[in-house]
Amino acid sequence: MYKKIENKRAQEVIDMSRRNGLVRLSAFASSLMVRGALTSAAWGIAASGASSSALAGSCILSPDGRTGPFYTALNLVRSDLREDRTGVVLDIDLAVQNSACSPLVGAAVAIWNCDSRGMYSEYPNVNPDVPGYAPVPLGQVPSEAPHYPEQDLSQKFLRGVQVTDERGFVRFRVIYPSWYATRTPHIHVKVYPGAAVGDTTAYTGQLYFPEAINTTVLSNPLYTGRTQPRDTLNNTDRHYVAMGGLQNELQISSVVTGLQARKTLVVPV
Repeated sequence: MYKKIENKRAQEVIDMSRRNGLVRLSAFASSLMVRGALTSAAWGIAASGASSSALAGSCILSPDGRTGPFYTALNLVRSDLREDRTGVVLDIDLAVQNSACSPLVGAAVAIWNCDSRGMYSEYPNVNPDVPGYAPVPLGQVPSEAPHYPEQDLSQKFLRGVQVTDERGFVRFRVIYPSWYATRTPHIHVKVYPGAAVGDTTAYTGQLYFPEAINTTVLSNPLYTGRTQPRDTLNNTDRHYVAMGGLQNELQISSVVTGLQARKTLVVPV
């Protein structure tokens, strides 16, 4: 049960989403732009995202979720997280609000996601097509359970932090994440009440994409050629289901460079 609270801004976003209409997906265009992005015409997307009927007239605390095994506490403040990674360019706009639905100003927002092959930075030897592994904590000896090799801390791609402005907004540029064994495409997020990554966390969650968009993106040649077929869709991902499914889906629209994602996070502060 999530706390319902008044939110004029959420209603405005909902109304805009309804006016924009439904998703219309066309076949991929053969030409790719910089870093594998597609033109708006190639996407044929008017708007997409979670159904908002349950949110009309109110905002709710965003469903929280697990940190996951690939988190690293980095104060790496930057907006473009791609480095050398290729894939469909994704701009992410997050509006962070407190439990009174007011902008949460000066909060550190950290995100991290895998690349177009399902790989996370710092774990270069993991096979993302094979389930059942867990990272080795830095400096510790692996147990008998299967583990990934120890971290390679020289890698930082697709990890970064931004600090919310006076409107509670942050923006990141990443690439659309791929799948890995037992997981549908997703982005991890943490919100810290101070302007830096620290011990106190206001929110931990995972952000997802409409399944129709996943299907389209994952047919891009930059995302194909894996050793195993994708084994998990949104509705069979236990974390997606546990976090409320559609409530944690991003709203997606097309832009010249690729895709744009939007989401309002309401955190218990």
